[in-house]
Amino acid sequence: MTRISYIAALYLSCCITLQAQAPSYSAEAGAEQFVPEYIWIHTDRELYVSGEIIWFKLYNFDTRKQLLTDFSKVAYLEMINQQGSTISRIKLSLKDGSGHGSIELPEALPSGRYTLRAYTRAMRNLGESAFTSLPLTVLRPGQAIAKMPMEEEQALSNLTPQGSVRPGDNRQGLQIQITPSTNDLTQRSQGSFEVTTTDANGAPVAAQLSVSIALPRLNQNAIDFTIPVRTIPTNTSTFPAEGDGLLLEGRVINQQSKAGEPGAEVYLAFPGKTALVYGAQSDASGRFSFLLPDLYSLRQIVIQAIPQAEVPITIELAEEFDPTPAVDTSQFSLPSSWEGLASAALINAQVSKTYKAFETAPSYTAKNPFMDIPFFGKPDAQYFLDDYTRFPLPEFFFEVVAEVSVRGKFGEERLQIQTEWNSPNNRFEPLLLVDGVPIFDQGAFLKLNNKLIESTEIVSDPFWLNPHYYQGVVQISSFEHQAYSFVTPATALQQTYLTLLPERNFLFPSYKSQEDSPLPDFRNTLYWNANVQTDEAGKARLQFTTSDAIGAYEIHVLGVSEKGKKGSGAAIINVAKAIE
Repeated sequence: MTRISYIAALYLSCCITLQAQAPSYSAEAGAEQFVPEYIWIHTDRELYVSGEIIWFKLYNFDTRKQLLTDFSKVAYLEMINQQGSTISRIKLSLKDGSGHGSIELPEALPSGRYTLRAYTRAMRNLGESAFTSLPLTVLRPGQAIAKMPMEEEQALSNLTPQGSVRPGDNRQGLQIQITPSTNDLTQRSQGSFEVTTTDANGAPVAAQLSVSIALPRLNQNAIDFTIPVRTIPTNTSTFPAEGDGLLLEGRVINQQSKAGEPGAEVYLAFPGKTALVYGAQSDASGRFSFLLPDLYSLRQIVIQAIPQAEVPITIELAEEFDPTPAVDTSQFSLPSSWEGLASAALINAQVSKTYKAFETAPSYTAKNPFMDIPFFGKPDAQYFLDDYTRFPLPEFFFEVVAEVSVRGKFGEERLQIQTEWNSPNNRFEPLLLVDGVPIFDQGAFLKLNNKLIESTEIVSDPFWLNPHYYQGVVQISSFEHQAYSFVTPATALQQTYLTLLPERNFLFPSYKSQEDSPLPDFRNTLYWNANVQTDEAGKARLQFTTSDAIGAYEIHVLGVSEKGKKGSGAAIINVAKAIE
């Protein structure tokens, strides 16, 4: 390697590593850049049966401009029961002010009123009053449900949220008209409808929409299109906005002083087949943060911290979700007007559950191709231990691995990358990894059981991992790829960490090719599409398939135009028994 390419490689490595660090914030700069946000939640239905899937979309608005905002790139969604316990927690990626996903309800979830609560990290600076909450009802088959007293039902039917409008109301800024090709269909038939979006004067406008076809909504078809204006808090650095993606934050604490440990070197690793390692340094308060790539679902993490002085430390992660709201002590009951809907939903869901084992496996589209590439890139060499006599690791590196030299007397060996830049004064050591987890004790690294090791990868080029420069990388990969072959230091933090929700595809059958399918189809939601876009003429045409369930279904559309005009629309279709 020439000196120019050597410097270029080091510079590129620095840039890549620095991109992994979270931006710094100050109260003054944060207040100037802060955007007060407000979230809409659109779900496919308002009533569910335990074991079903809630499909949802979030719209995130700038309350000052009344437009979708990309200020926050991550939203937090929680499903909370009446007792204040969290049933589900989600971190959702937001792109251009919106994001969508799904929640699979547990089979044993009891009947009751539940709340979907959505917010961004920046909204936590404004307090819980800035969050959006949407009430939902869940029914569990076989569980008795109290009937709502007549006076409560009357009060509920007369309740209309302040500033709210109903689908098709001319006060809406965005008019959404739904025109089915026919309102009367039969079981397992193909249907279609056209969505038209116009402004209040009837001029066509392009709009972003989310669309569902499901059992009708009864009480919650009133939607509040008023985006409340929020004041900017004086301190916006308590919960910094995730303007570039998901942040992992924590603190290194000195066990002796109980204060934050400044200047500690912090390393975050995701054990696995693909090495993902990030470095940072704690600030004056002992805090550290990492800006994560697009990772999905639950991931195992290992965080290690090396303090400047030899002091005992612990690592704590910041609480990412806001404390749950107060307990709802009122009795759960069902309005009599809901009895028909509830009965249909329960019957359909129970039939579907019987044949759930035969359902098509869920598919997901969230995939980051860069997650198949280790953070250090392609290794310069790879050795599989099964191809050689399994010597102890010091002898293996000495006898087999040409890119690595072994120095030191027996029991005190040390590894060094062999490059043309090596010199007697070169004190830089390689970064040592086991299944993507750094090991800073060379003695412990070389004592690993070679029977558990599948391969070793070598990177000869210099590498910068904040805050250190390393002369290359030596990684050992075990057969399990889960870093079980060694014990991390007692001060390391190892736990499961929730990353982003993967995008689950809404699947529905096409009976053109399987009209004689023997499997019953009793979906309560016939269609869900969170990413519908009308064209410049304000038009979008969509197709769907009915199921075996007969009765009324509602096409429900919610959307916003580029200029922030908001609206909703609804239409009813009827599914009748097919004529044999």
